[in-house]
Amino acid sequence: MMPRIPYSWDRIHGPLWAYIEKISLPRAPLSLWMGPILAITSFVLIGTTRNAKIFYQHCVEWIYDHSPKRLQKNLAFMRNTSKLCKERRAALGSYHDREERNISMVVGYVTLAAF
Repeated sequence: MMPRIPYSWDRIHGPLWAYIEKISLPRAPLSLWMGPILAITSFVLIGTTRNAKIFYQHCVEWIYDHSPKRLQKNLAFMRNTSKLCKERRAALGSYHDREERNISMVVGYVTLAAF
C-alpha cells in the first residue's frame, strides 16, 4: 500500500494555476465544431420523435397545472397543451384498460382509430 501524502495547494495547483492562457486561432478547427454538430444532430434524430414530443407536452402540462391560477390565465398555449394531454391520457386509458393486451399493432391501431 502506498503511503498517503498530505494535501498541499501549492503542490497540486502550481504557481501558474490562476492564469488562463488564451490561444488565438485564425479559424476554428473541426474538433471545436464536433460538439455543436453532435448536439444538433442528436436533437434532430432523438428529440423530435413522437415520444419526445409527447414527453415535452407532458412537461408543459405539469408546469401549467402547478402554476398559480393568476399566471394560468395568461398562458393560453399551455392550457391547450394541458387539455390535449389530459384528453390523450383519457383516450389511452380506456384502450389500455381492456383485456386485449396481446394483440398485433395493426389491430391495435384499427381499434384505437375507432374511438
